[in-house]
Amino acid sequence: MHDPILDDLNEQQAAAVSHGEGPLMVLAGAGSGKTRVVTRRIARLLRDGVPSRQILAMTFTNKAAGEMARRVEELGGDYVRVATFHSACARFLRTDGHLLGFASDFSIYDTQDRDSLIKELMADMHVSPQEARPSMIGGMISKLKNAAMTPGDGLLSGSDIGRLVERLWQPYHDRMRKASAMDFDDLLGNFLLILREHPQVAERYQERFPWLLVDEFQDTNRVQYDLLKLLCPAPGNMCVVGDPDQSIYGFRGAEVRNILDYEQDYDPCTVVRLE
Repeated sequence: MHDPILDDLNEQQAAAVSHGEGPLMVLAGAGSGKTRVVTRRIARLLRDGVPSRQILAMTFTNKAAGEMARRVEELGGDYVRVATFHSACARFLRTDGHLLGFASDFSIYDTQDRDSLIKELMADMHVSPQEARPSMIGGMISKLKNAAMTPGDGLLSGSDIGRLVERLWQPYHDRMRKASAMDFDDLLGNFLLILREHPQVAERYQERFPWLLVDEFQDTNRVQYDLLKLLCPAPGNMCVVGDPDQSIYGFRGAEVRNILDYEQDYDPCTVVRLE
């Protein structure tokens, strides 16, 4: 009998799509059908009776998210929440951001907004733009946030630029709070903070999304991986798909070691290698 979900898959792809409960890691090179495996797996879960509202799929661009959702629907599946990490966290923070003192209609600052605010702060503190460009300071703060660091960690005073970042980070953080605003990195960091400090909220999301799928896992940074572990603790139904040779987000703190950590953190974990 013709099966649109499994028929045109090779043996490894079919094994990943058909995998039942428990952690799954799919390691795949370029062109080996990684995204196809994620979308077919979602379609297969839906066909086997998992309600679409219980599935959360994460990826890195809005375009990829839209494409994955479309492919699932073409395979006869319902609408499934496929989101970027940032858009998922933004949505969840509209509900739970009040736990950190944010209004539900908090503003989201893009890179330009962030750098404008840093420029203002530099002027207030009589720091000359000759000492460092606001975008350079903003970029360093972003990098540190993605490595799960906070203004109080005191690890920056080894260089002139480091000392500047240390001077500006806390006032930047305070000014953002006052404006009820978050930058892109705060969307991840603040949601992570809520899950860590409010276990009952973490439990609510774990019950809401018992099935979690992550495409392009090699591009996750430390904060994103910590988020995933709280949304779906071991031995949960998390499926990660990645290419260890192809991380493109090093500038955002992507850590290929998350692939190695996943195998340990979710042991025993089924590993499927796509040829």
